[in-house]
Amino acid sequence: MSIQLRDYQLQLIEETFTAWRSPAFLPPESAGGSGKKREKVLLQLATGGDKTVIFASFAKEFTDSGKPIIAIAHREELITQAANKIREATQLPVEIIKAGYKADADCPI
Repeated sequence: MSIQLRDYQLQLIEETFTAWRSPAFLPPESAGGSGKKREKVLLQLATGGDKTVIFASFAKEFTDSGKPIIAIAHREELITQAANKIREATQLPVEIIKAGYKADADCPI
């Protein structure tokens, strides 16, 4: 990856992968949890924390394992920013699926 990650970003990435590897999160019943397994992980980071760089790191990990990636955003600026940052970080082709763009369906990202 050509982007240098900060310590807090590396820690967040490691914690996220650890959570994904251990999907059996059972919230304590005393805290109002349902006791059902939770297989989703939410990553939260303040403005300026470079969430796109962290996503690019995930994209690299998954595409290296042969898994495709999709990023969804509601604004043109966020879509192009994410595509550019992921291209830079992974050195992989990134396609945009949106009106006015022609995307290659075989593209991994």
